[in-house]
Amino acid sequence: MKLATPVAATLLPACATTPDYLPEESIAGIDGGVPLVRCQRPKLRMPESAFRRYRAMHATTTLRIVVMSDGTIGEVSIAKSSEDDDLDRAAVRASKALKCNPLPQGQTATALMTYTFDLR
Repeated sequence: MKLATPVAATLLPACATTPDYLPEESIAGIDGGVPLVRCQRPKLRMPESAFRRYRAMHATTTLRIVVMSDGTIGEVSIAKSSEDDDLDRAAVRASKALKCNPLPQGQTATALMTYTFDLR
């Protein structure tokens, strides 16, 4: 799912794609700081306990993440729960493994990121 409209490629350099990560995407900033951050999400694996309970379910967790100026992930919080603690925890763990490009010196970005578990 794209969270932002792509902008000029000159905004930030591209990340290298690795097998355990999805292709790079743009995440829109929401705090008035950097408007767009380029990140790679780790591939998300659904916890077995959640899979057994929700075979025919579609669940979404929306997280608020802070990207630090060096591209690392700072604070992660749940903005909207999937109403399943296992799914929410899996989304938080995955978001902490994001690989983001460094931001302009001294700046941080806060963004919303949605993880969807769709088993239909």
